[in-house]
Amino acid sequence: MSRAWALMLVVFVQAGAPAQEPAPDIDKLLDSALPEKREKGAALLGAQKNTVAAKRLIKLLKDEDWGVRMAALRSLAPISFGPGYEALLKQALKGETRAIRVLAAEMLRDHYAEKAGKRIGGKGLKRLKKKARLRPLEALGVIGSQAGILVLEGQVRAPDPTHRLAAVRALGRLLTGEKGLTQGLKDKEEEVRLTAAAGLASVDTDSARATVLDFVEKQGDDQDAWLLRRVGRHGAAANRDAFTGAVAARIEKKKKVGALLQVAIHGKLTGCGGAARKHFEARDPLIRAFAYQLAGLGDEPLGWADVRKVLKHKDRRLRYAAAQAYLERGGEPLPARLKMLLEHKHPDVAMAAVRKTVETKTREVLPALTELAAGRTDAKKGWMVRVAAAVAMGRVGEREAFEPLKKLSASKKWWLRAAAFEGLFHTYDKNCLPLMIGAFNDRQPVIRMTARKNLRYLTRKHYKRRKHYVKWWNDRKETLELVRPSDEAKRMRKGGYATKEEIQDILRGTDIVAVKARWDKVELVLEDLEVPHQAIRAQEIKVFGLSPKQVVLINCEGSTDSTTAAYLQWFVVAGGYMATTDWALVNGLSRTFPDVVGGYVKQSTGNDVVIVEPADPHHPMLEGVFLPNVVQKWWLEIQAFPIRIKDPVRATVLVDSLEMLNRYGSSVMMVTWPQGLGRVMHSTSHFYLQKEGFSHLSNPRERMIFASDFLGLSMDEIRELKRKGVFGNISNTTPISSRYSMFQLLVRFIDEKRRIDRES
Repeated sequence: MSRAWALMLVVFVQAGAPAQEPAPDIDKLLDSALPEKREKGAALLGAQKNTVAAKRLIKLLKDEDWGVRMAALRSLAPISFGPGYEALLKQALKGETRAIRVLAAEMLRDHYAEKAGKRIGGKGLKRLKKKARLRPLEALGVIGSQAGILVLEGQVRAPDPTHRLAAVRALGRLLTGEKGLTQGLKDKEEEVRLTAAAGLASVDTDSARATVLDFVEKQGDDQDAWLLRRVGRHGAAANRDAFTGAVAARIEKKKKVGALLQVAIHGKLTGCGGAARKHFEARDPLIRAFAYQLAGLGDEPLGWADVRKVLKHKDRRLRYAAAQAYLERGGEPLPARLKMLLEHKHPDVAMAAVRKTVETKTREVLPALTELAAGRTDAKKGWMVRVAAAVAMGRVGEREAFEPLKKLSASKKWWLRAAAFEGLFHTYDKNCLPLMIGAFNDRQPVIRMTARKNLRYLTRKHYKRRKHYVKWWNDRKETLELVRPSDEAKRMRKGGYATKEEIQDILRGTDIVAVKARWDKVELVLEDLEVPHQAIRAQEIKVFGLSPKQVVLINCEGSTDSTTAAYLQWFVVAGGYMATTDWALVNGLSRTFPDVVGGYVKQSTGNDVVIVEPADPHHPMLEGVFLPNVVQKWWLEIQAFPIRIKDPVRATVLVDSLEMLNRYGSSVMMVTWPQGLGRVMHSTSHFYLQKEGFSHLSNPRERMIFASDFLGLSMDEIRELKRKGVFGNISNTTPISSRYSMFQLLVRFIDEKRRIDRES
């Protein structure tokens, strides 16, 4: 080929090739006033992988923005450069935020593990002052080198209890160090002992499993369940089959098995179901309840003969556990199981069947639901279960339930009439509209509110006067077809709560009632998010009434009288969601649903902040709330009531705290449970992050660090709040409250309600 032809070919190829974007100017990015651009520049520097780039990255570790520093750490670590290694060590021990320190330690783990482990855990550790040793121990818990593990095991015997605690916590994170963790079980400090036991449960050896189960048994059945939750979960994660075998063998042999049964329940050890049957006849009804609860997780079916006598027992917890186990693993077909329980004399047994009927949409038992709602069964004195049954009739039977619900809507009992109107809504029969229009101005506030809300949802019209609905109905009754909410559910966004807009979307799609009180202010957060809601006093519930379409948020102190409590009971049982905080535990919940939780009255709290943890990280309501490498803290009002679990079979602990247990006697921070067709949630901490949570921090930078390290705010959130000057004003913590993990959990609670309503 001639030179001319070659030149023409090159020109032709270049002309046909797509134009390439020019390489970004790293210098311009690094000089930008926007941290997002400097962060991008740091990432691009890493691609150069030379000492010049490494030197520039080291300088970026002093950038004001933490996101830029973290990008520099990621880029610097793969470059083999002595000063770069030293910079990583410095950031792992002295980084301004926990996220920076952990990231630096992770980079050391990935590129310099043994070298860094020896350096951090060497002789220099002993020369450090007491407080200064904590960060090196935390770093070793991330790096995980053999040299570091030996240092941590040695620190389990340190004179200072804070060092011993840091050491066992680090070993637990590494899922190793059996020798050191076993030593920690003998510590004189309970916090060290429990942390060591939780860590030891994650070690996959027979000796570790035997040791930790011995420890659990010695603690006794009356212990707070913080440890039992973690031993069950960690043991199952380490080696489910081996752990199941070890626990099952002990359950079969031992008499005092309450703690072991709970370990198996929290670990969802289905293979222990057979062993649990050995304790169906235990003297302690709670032990029997745990045995049935665990058997309900197993594969072996439960026959009617296994539960028939137990369902008549005087202990409510045992009845509930047996009913739930039978519903989950009963040998008979589900409709037959449901029918037998719906006809039972104990309302709580029948209630379990009502909820299961709705969850499974079992239409075959509509006649049994109808009999129960009408009061023609042995549970006729249980008004709450009759309310739930009436609502369930509509949810399950739909148009087939219209006529019997129409009859119930004429009842003289307000609670049954109101339930009938809610059940009629779920039939999606247009002939229910005239009935609801007729109740538009009913004297009874709950009936009135339920009818009005249902009219609004069914017609998509929000008229303030009855006559407008009358006209609307007369104009359309011949051709009208009602649209089911489930048709909208398919279009709903699934998951994700990262932005303010997404939170607003969830909250705006729900009818929220905020009950005002003196010490908590959830309405301020809702106002900041521009979320429509109704803010009323508890006593005004007697005037306005309630509808199961709503979510009721009761602020601390949450005082209610008998009439308000009855309305709230009806509301939840009929399908409403209720969340309460702090003093509302004794002022509100004790008057509505007192049998599940109560106040741990032995000791109230100070004005305090405690580290909190997910009690069940896999629970849907905790998704995305507890982030890796964030030690979250919740604020406590002075004289707050720790939570005492009365019914561990029904209650699900969502959030707990070892610090709370050690200081105040109970680890539970947030709990939830199903009640009728609805749900209740209670938290010791407040919806609203009070300014006292920041009052001990002297400047905006310290508040930013607290928000990152202990509230779990993302880098984007911190940047946004910083630009708005939020950290400089401790008198207004409302913008931070919407990012507060307690409030994020509330968002998930509300979102669950919204999804259920759309899909029913």
